[in-house]
Amino acid sequence: MKFKYANDIEGNIIDVASLSNETLDRKISKFYTLHTNAELIPRLGKIKVKHFALKNKKDHTDNYETYLHLAGKHIIYNDLKIKLSNNIPWFLTLTEKSRCERMKSLDIFCEGKTIRNINLTEYFDDVYLESRHGDFIPDILLINRNTGAHIYIEVAVTHKSSTNKLKSNNRILEVSVANEADLNHCLRLGERDYLTNQSQYNFRLKTHSTYTCTDFCKDDNEVSALVVYESGKSYFKGIDINESFENELKDLQRNTNKIVAEHLPRGYEVFEFVYQNSLDRLVTKAREKGFSIKHCYSCRYHAKSMHSGVFCKFLKKRGSGNMAVSCEYFKEKTTDNNV
Repeated sequence: MKFKYANDIEGNIIDVASLSNETLDRKISKFYTLHTNAELIPRLGKIKVKHFALKNKKDHTDNYETYLHLAGKHIIYNDLKIKLSNNIPWFLTLTEKSRCERMKSLDIFCEGKTIRNINLTEYFDDVYLESRHGDFIPDILLINRNTGAHIYIEVAVTHKSSTNKLKSNNRILEVSVANEADLNHCLRLGERDYLTNQSQYNFRLKTHSTYTCTDFCKDDNEVSALVVYESGKSYFKGIDINESFENELKDLQRNTNKIVAEHLPRGYEVFEFVYQNSLDRLVTKAREKGFSIKHCYSCRYHAKSMHSGVFCKFLKKRGSGNMAVSCEYFKEKTTDNNV
């Protein structure tokens, strides 16, 4: 069995990669397994990867998970201890919501994700290894001794944090370790923007407002808007999301504030049907908002046309949706008479 990490004679955890034949005094230096305290021999050849090997093969044990667990939490603990003592940043990276408000006036918001890095050495001043805290003994307890604010850091090898611990409202940062290669995630845990192999529980996440959206507000998308006038007539328009978007929107809002809209992504092959479906949804949305719109799409006799506009099944003719404003045969459709 090979090991990357071991304890030295003073109990310090040693990475075999830090050793070399030139600097190692094999008469004095002794190394032991983290989980069974069996003596190890450093193999530092130039052909094979450096590793620790059992001095006595009879000391072999199948309790490899315990080794991974001990190695993981000692790596994190030692790193935090050094960073706290020397006021070096150690980051907690959170994934939070971002909410684009560029189209707030249209009641359109798109949500994405943003990364927030919090330097924990600015908020906490001590760290403990396997120390009781209330009803729990976390692998690592990061704490502010003045305020009592704290974070549990757990190394999960075969067992995740218990349900009771997760429901306790204690903030928990859990690192998953399945093999020795995963111990690298423990080494990198405090790096900025590092989120690999970890889970976070009970952190209060924020929603960040932004006007620089990277999703629907890109130049290859557009907004479909339906402007409703006092007469009951309406005007449907697609607005490209580009540098002139705000000016076009102001032109639409100049005579009325009764506008409903939705995102309309590019990439469709049959654009006419896309616009018709969007118009249908917006007419429904305008009615739900209580706007005094009268449109053929809200009449029981309308049918979508293969061409622009609508087809009236009662009059047997095509026309624009605004025919409904002056049509004596207009009949509002409901869920019962939607034919």
